[in-house]
Amino acid sequence: MTNGRRVRSISLFLTMFCLLILQIGSIYAQEPIKTGTTAASFLELGVGSRAVAMGEAYVAVAEGPTAGYWNPAGLGMMSKPAVTFMQMDYVADLDLQNVALAIPVPGILTLGVMATNLSVPEDKIRTVEDPEGTSGETFDASSLALSFLVSRQFTQQFSVGVGVKYINERLHLESASTVAFDFGVLIRTGVFNNMTLGMSLTNFGGKMQFAGEDLFRQIADREDILGTNQNLPANYETDEWPLPITFRIGLATELIKRDNQSLRVSVEGLHPNNTTEYINVGGEFVNSLGKFGDIAFRGGYNSAFQEDSQQGLTLGGGLNIYVSPTFSVGMDYAYAEWDFFGDIHRYSVNFNF
Repeated sequence: MTNGRRVRSISLFLTMFCLLILQIGSIYAQEPIKTGTTAASFLELGVGSRAVAMGEAYVAVAEGPTAGYWNPAGLGMMSKPAVTFMQMDYVADLDLQNVALAIPVPGILTLGVMATNLSVPEDKIRTVEDPEGTSGETFDASSLALSFLVSRQFTQQFSVGVGVKYINERLHLESASTVAFDFGVLIRTGVFNNMTLGMSLTNFGGKMQFAGEDLFRQIADREDILGTNQNLPANYETDEWPLPITFRIGLATELIKRDNQSLRVSVEGLHPNNTTEYINVGGEFVNSLGKFGDIAFRGGYNSAFQEDSQQGLTLGGGLNIYVSPTFSVGMDYAYAEWDFFGDIHRYSVNFNF
């Protein structure tokens, strides 16, 4: 394919992508703000300690296996297989785990798999008749997202990615499931220290509706009339709720690029379907340790200008150790400030082959 045809293909794709975003934005612009009214809210909890420490301004950075969460197109820029494991200590003893794997097929595409699980500890079942839960019955809950991603780097400057994910939420005997799609574009401009432009649309899919055994009931037809059926079978139906769809667009560039040091900054704007628009900003300073590896310091600010935002400052760092010329192990940490929930901590381990 000639450079001219590549440019035309890229321009056509970007035009179609932007038209899709504008159409979706126009749909949601006609609706009032629906804070807290989307299902599967765990999908909004960022994965990857590096990305979170940078204020979640990651759509234009999108490196490593967790790029599939922020911008699937970032997977196409990878040259080596890698896997990342993350643990997040959330509020009220909730835990979130994420594992992401990416395998490049040289000259063709990159395949990615990602699993995210949010677990709620087991607790007693309490009712009006048994407020202390002395019956011995218990319940628990969980949320799961399993993603399959494909990304291709068409040129040295342009990459596209798409992902499909299965989403399931369970509360005791009830559950809800659906399928959603993620789309992303990553462009290296070649100017301003190789500034990159990233865009993504995530969680575009069906609605979720709970169903299960506890929604089956025996009810009385007419309790006021003697002789009517007092045990008619009934199935209660819950409402459907949309997924938290988010459009991101951002820029990232390296303000400092030396042999042993670099400083990258990133900024992005977000348009979600369940709250007001907001901005994330972040930065990362990396210092080389020579043949031993490198160390990174990160910081950022999450949800600037968002109405009633509960988030803010983010900090973190990472250490990458070169075990061999082809294998390295990295450890990352992220701190995120939440007004009502307290401090949130994430820990990641990365293996690059």
